[in-house]
Amino acid sequence: MNLQHVELELDVNRTTVLDLASWNEEESSKTQPQAATPTLNARVVEFIAKPGKVQQLEDCVRGQIMEFLGRQRGFSGAIILKSHQERRAVMVVSFWTTERFATENHWERSRVVRQTAGFLIDVCSRVRTYEAALTNSADKEDENPNLCALWPEVHE
Repeated sequence: MNLQHVELELDVNRTTVLDLASWNEEESSKTQPQAATPTLNARVVEFIAKPGKVQQLEDCVRGQIMEFLGRQRGFSGAIILKSHQERRAVMVVSFWTTERFATENHWERSRVVRQTAGFLIDVCSRVRTYEAALTNSADKEDENPNLCALWPEVHE
């Protein structure tokens, strides 16, 4: 099996992390039995930066695009991934309160994204939506101390 290494940057505020269990409570209680781990909805967008523009694209995503997403209804946070193998790939995993927000908010095609990052993006290669479960790995804290440093709110 070939594993791909990625860098993670979490862009979620403390309230979002602590309220994770209630993100999808209303929606999931209507459609499915209560799960052992909280669920949320993710929209994964993979951009391929133009040659020599990866850092500028990453900075734009961290700044202006995250500000734009923060103003969107149902947005709950994001993770930005930069591939070690595909040097031009920048992936944004945005989290949404409902499946509808995750599937219907095509933020990657918005005028704001086209104007602020369009000249940095070669192609938007993939867009997918997912139901995701975030497990509390406090019991595995000793196995992965980097997780505590990366997302300390989960371990408090």
